[in-house]
Amino acid sequence: MAQIARIRGTVRVEPPQESLLVVVLVRGANAQGGAEDEPQIADHFVLQRPGPYVFGVAPGTYRIGAFADLNANLVYDP
Repeated sequence: MAQIARIRGTVRVEPPQESLLVVVLVRGANAQGGAEDEPQIADHFVLQRPGPYVFGVAPGTYRIGAFADLNANLVYDP
């Protein structure tokens, strides 16, 4: 049977903004580097307002990123 874990947290924005909040789950990007560790977006979560998110994941190395999507295109625009 495959093992599944939960990664969860809460997104807050300071100062508050009227925009979507996108949480991105990235798999890979291990500290050792190498082609097998190239980061890939594994999943994403869209929130209408600050609050909790949760991902169900297989064993591995993950990173979490989040951004306020000011133009609602679901793309990080620095």
